[in-house]
Amino acid sequence: MPLLRTSALIEAEPSTVVAALRLRLDSSDAPAATEATPDSAARIETMGTGQLLGVGDRVVYGIPFGRTRIPVRTRLTSVDSGELRATAVAGSPWRLDHRITVTETRAGTLLTESLRWYWFGGLLDEILGALFIRRIVLRMFAAREASIRAAVQRLRAAPAVVGAALVRAETVLAAQRARPETLAGRWELPGGAVETAETEQNALVRECVEELGAQVRVGPRIGPDLPLPDGRVLRIYLAMLDPASDEPQAREHRELRWLSAEQLDEVDWLPADLDLLPDLRWFLTASAENSANQRR
Repeated sequence: MPLLRTSALIEAEPSTVVAALRLRLDSSDAPAATEATPDSAARIETMGTGQLLGVGDRVVYGIPFGRTRIPVRTRLTSVDSGELRATAVAGSPWRLDHRITVTETRAGTLLTESLRWYWFGGLLDEILGALFIRRIVLRMFAAREASIRAAVQRLRAAPAVVGAALVRAETVLAAQRARPETLAGRWELPGGAVETAETEQNALVRECVEELGAQVRVGPRIGPDLPLPDGRVLRIYLAMLDPASDEPQAREHRELRWLSAEQLDEVDWLPADLDLLPDLRWFLTASAENSANQRR
């Protein structure tokens, strides 16, 4: 199968680059990219309700062929903090393996995009790749890079909201909204807006005191940046209760629940929090497995 690969260095954290990669935007939403490379048009066929693409979502590319466009339908088969992977949907006349990986470096995030494809097979595919497909695919890669850079700039400039993935004994604390009326009854991770001259970590400590009456210790980030409909961006941090803290209380919420990985789908999450569930489920499952191994 012919292989095409490109790499680019993005001056941003991996969590921001992954979010830019997964934004549910058609290429028509990125003028800087599409004006330079009109043959990169893409359409999203989403399966979810969040702002970010997830496993099962489809991206349909319009590949120019003479005066027409050949639709190439791909389906995301793997989405995690380090890689997005897609294959051709069932019934397509070709096969492909499309991967985008992100790797943290001291200078930024290295973005590597690769495509292996198979159509007719053998020498004919090599000829088509050399004469036709290589040029189009590389232009699409360049268009994606331009779109990602623009999205990264928007995400980094957006006002920040922070949330706590407060973990205890392989469970995470979920909070049910009490207001506003349009959101009441739905569930979220506790947190709030970052105030002027306040670090995200300090904001999260303050919000947990105000909302839960609990003292927390803030750990590393989990998951990608999560764009909100109002233009802000939500960033989630792992956290744990301080040993001297009181038990969390629903001061501003209707109810609190500690949920295991298997229970995450039992509540009606807000869309932004839904986008985090794969990362949160993986973390809770890994924590439970690690604890079980230590008890053996």
